[in-house]
Parts: sequence; C-alpha cells; structure tokens
Amino acid sequence: MPPSKWLPSLSLKALMLRGLRWNDVDLEENVIAVERSWDEKEGAVAPKSRKGRRRVPIPASLRRHLLEHKLHTGREGADFVFGRTASVPFTPTHVRKRALRAWAAAAVGTFLHGETRNLEPIGLHELRHSYVSLMHDAGFSLERIGDYVGHSSAYMTDAYRPCSRATRPRRPSASRIT
Repeated sequence: MPPSKWLPSLSLKALMLRGLRWNDVDLEENVIAVERSWDEKEGAVAPKSRKGRRRVPIPASLRRHLLEHKLHTGREGADFVFGRTASVPFTPTHVRKRALRAWAAAAVGTFLHGETRNLEPIGLHELRHSYVSLMHDAGFSLERIGDYVGHSSAYMTDAYRPCSRATRPRRPSASRIT
C-alpha cells in the first residue's frame, strides 16, 4: 500500500517527514523519535522548538505499513524512510503531483460509478489536521495530542481539530479588521 494511504496515521510536518530516517523509527517499541527537520538549503536541522523534539507513538495499523514499506524499499539505518532514494529526501512537489494524480483517478472512478462526490485534494499539512481530529475523536486530550504533534499549547492543537475546510474556522481577512 502506498504511503499516501497511511500517512494520516502520522502527526509529522512535511519537513520532518523529509528528514525521517529509519534510525528514528523503533518498530519494537512502536515509537518514532522526531529528532530533526529538513531544510532545502541546509539539509538536516534541529526542530524549531523544545516541543519539536519528541516521541510519537506508532499505531498498530501504521506499524504494519511501515514494516511493509521497509521491506519493499530495502532501506535501514541512516537511510531516509520516505526519500526519493535512500540518501535523497523526497520533494514536496513530487508528493503533491502524485497526490493530485491519485485524486484525479478517484474522481474519475467516482464519476464512472455514477456517484457524485466533492473530492478536494489535500496536502501533507492537512493530514496533520486529520491526525489531530482523529486522535481527539478517539478520546485523547488536546494536551496529549499536542505532545505528539509538537505544539506548545492546547490552543494551537485545538485550532487544528476541525479537519475539513468546511468546518475549519476561517481567519478574518485583513480587509475585515477595522
């Protein structure tokens, strides 16, 4: 199964996914150690805040997919988990293009089955919103979810909770502020 199917189980920002190496993934303890982010020019960089460095639990369903992904790619140790190659991180534009192709295929399949659905493409950042919403629906506290996603306050985590654009609170535009 491609990573796009199970990435919502992770709470990591795209830049942290880019820097994730197999050394950071402990499949015996079922945790991912977030130790770095990725900068296009600098390469591996430390997380921006103290909360950015953290341990994220691996759900059982995700563990199975990570194992399959590891076996499929043959990567280990200091190799990138989701790299374009074992030593080159993925590019967000490549991931976006693949996601858009998958969304288009899903829309065509829906149309061919005579169904009408409003399928709207989402990016890796929206998956973080989905993660927060799913964890909250499962009964986790905002503080605990904040620890997993690296937020320094429950307020920020709560702002991530509504995962659909229709239910997400809208920020006032500069023209509306008087």
